[in-house]
Amino acid sequence: MKLFADTVKTYRASRVTLDRFAHNTFSAAFSQHGVSAVLSDLTTHQTYEAFGPRLNSGQVVLLDHSDMQNQFLGLVWRGARIDHANNEHDDFAGRCSAHECASGFHDQHEGNHLDRRAHF
Repeated sequence: MKLFADTVKTYRASRVTLDRFAHNTFSAAFSQHGVSAVLSDLTTHQTYEAFGPRLNSGQVVLLDHSDMQNQFLGLVWRGARIDHANNEHDDFAGRCSAHECASGFHDQHEGNHLDRRAHF
């Protein structure tokens, strides 16, 4: 965890926003290295739901990173939410969609709809 905390600090940041799983798992470790961890206001499902239309419409282009691309392709509906398949990961896809939401959505949400005001 020290490596991650040190990386955060190189960007002059002192806080990370984590999904529920990461927050429950890593917030204490971040804190031990001087980085505060806050729980995201959005669920991972909400970030996927908001990010999907932008990705599918070509407003966002993914990096040429095979793990991230495969994780997005492997997302599935589980009941009423979007998630990764059993025994699969969504680390890259989850961070990518969460970053897009954090950097461009203006906390204007009704239910699961987020309104994008600016392009990046």
